[in-house]
Amino acid sequence: RHFRLPTILVGDGRLGGISGTLSAYETLLLRGYDVSAVILEDCGLSNDKFLLSYLRNRVPVLVLPPIPEDPSDDLTDWFSESSSVFGLLEDALRSFHLKRIQRLNSMQRKSKDLLWWPFTQHNLVPVDCVTVIDSRCGESFSAYKVKDNKMMMIPQFDACASWWTQGPDSKLQIELARDMGYAAARYGHVMFPENAHEPALRCAELLLGGIGKDWASRVYYSDNGSTAIEIALKMAFRKFSLDRGILLDSDKSITNERNIQLKVC
Repeated sequence: RHFRLPTILVGDGRLGGISGTLSAYETLLLRGYDVSAVILEDCGLSNDKFLLSYLRNRVPVLVLPPIPEDPSDDLTDWFSESSSVFGLLEDALRSFHLKRIQRLNSMQRKSKDLLWWPFTQHNLVPVDCVTVIDSRCGESFSAYKVKDNKMMMIPQFDACASWWTQGPDSKLQIELARDMGYAAARYGHVMFPENAHEPALRCAELLLGGIGKDWASRVYYSDNGSTAIEIALKMAFRKFSLDRGILLDSDKSITNERNIQLKVC
């Protein structure tokens, strides 16, 4: 997992094997593994056809001929019959690896051309000093570097703590990925004004009972720190104005318009 080595998922061609294979595939993705191919035995149920339809444009699904039931049988003929499938599997692994290396090799230059980093003077960052982070596992990055024409994946400790906030450990990272996947599958996108859903209320209860205990009574959700500060300042300014009867003409018109709308409703 640390080096993102390509994973081969051995699927199940038997009755019930479709759901088991898909569950294993989705679990591997949630844990950060890269599935490069799915391979299974032909049990006469055409499981591969459904899997291929579900996994189209993602990974190849390969089928091996039925394995002899008697372990004492000579497997020479079976290996000979399976050689073309194993050849396709090798091609899939090589293709996956080569495409990944090509992406990694191009990321330093592309990042200089396409990204605008925060807190950075771009003219002071040479292309070869851009750190290409391939993945993170636990407290360490896997950083891709090219030195003396040799490609290396180097473990690098995350000392910056992800912009002043401690990142989750590997176990919590998996739990977060699972819960986010569940929430995305359950809700997709939900407009929030005048609506409510269980995760929002549960999170509000946890915040008010924890960090907001004894001083906060409501939770306002924002999507990032800078926007949250802007919202807090606007809310404080608005409350200050209302408490002291300081209302601009624009505020009065908005308030009157809102009252009229409420009466009409």
